[in-house]
Amino acid sequence: MLMDAAIAWAHKENYDQVRLVQSPSHIRSLVLYTKSGFTLREPLFLMEDQPLKKRGNNTCSANVHLVSDDNDISACNELCKSVYGFSREMELRQVKDQGVATMIER
Repeated sequence: MLMDAAIAWAHKENYDQVRLVQSPSHIRSLVLYTKSGFTLREPLFLMEDQPLKKRGNNTCSANVHLVSDDNDISACNELCKSVYGFSREMELRQVKDQGVATMIER
């Protein structure tokens, strides 16, 4: 009922999409979301580490900056397509607009 209410609210607010992120290890919730009309698009993993600039004894030089223009978006998206076989341009543009997309070039 809660999921149905959330989807109904999104439609009422004129959202054209609802994106759901869930842990891939919770099969029961995956079944619930599938019954609610969601389809699996891609696995999502959260990986954390210290930023390159804060690591000790790092011999790798890197240019770290916020994604700022379409050239950065294109470069990141081309890398994603070449490695994973699909585009993430929409997600890249969203996090760029939020000011949190960070690009690390080595």
